[in-house]
Amino acid sequence: MKATLYPRKKIRLEWFKFESVPFEINRETEIKYAVSSAQYDKLTHMTKIQYIFNNLNKDIPQTDLIVMEKGLPTLYSRTPGSVAGKLSSEKHDDTSIEINDLLVKVERGKEEIKREPPEHPDPRIKEIETRRRKDLIQRKITLKNISNKRVQNLKLKYIEVKEVRYESSVPEPTKKDLPEYIWEISLDPDQSTSVELSVVVEIVKTFRIEKEPVVRSQKFE
Repeated sequence: MKATLYPRKKIRLEWFKFESVPFEINRETEIKYAVSSAQYDKLTHMTKIQYIFNNLNKDIPQTDLIVMEKGLPTLYSRTPGSVAGKLSSEKHDDTSIEINDLLVKVERGKEEIKREPPEHPDPRIKEIETRRRKDLIQRKITLKNISNKRVQNLKLKYIEVKEVRYESSVPEPTKKDLPEYIWEISLDPDQSTSVELSVVVEIVKTFRIEKEPVVRSQKFE
């Protein structure tokens, strides 16, 4: 793929014009669950798109950017400037990808209960009760190309956190770089694909158990 780059009019840098610039388009969808959101019936996510231009023979400063394709503007963006002959646009929402993240199944784990005296003595608190369990949650993430062009270099990235851990998936991730799990996807127009993802959600609740009030007897004469 190749494109023509122009400055926005307010910049007026005549030398900032490159024709037939080789470029690639990177798309990335990032998913990260909290304890509560992992159990939502339905979630939606947005894909981010970024243009990367290569082999530039002049340095370009931070500026606005127009990408022309077949004589028509396809992107209005900004760039932080070129580095070593490479130029990148800002990341934008990509409306060509539709994503639905559905809850499939919840397997509730066995609850463990633990009681301990408070870490710091408190005349009102008898002990601290901790209830802990691990639920296995299955979700189905479906990505659909709703544009009329083939989509390539699309990465679905799941990032695990302390309370929500990756357990398994179908298909397996293309790459693993903990805490990130990445699936590399290509889609033809109107084509869709799904990732069935299972995560372990650790749910911890704590309660303060107060001491029973002391009842003092009264002496009557």
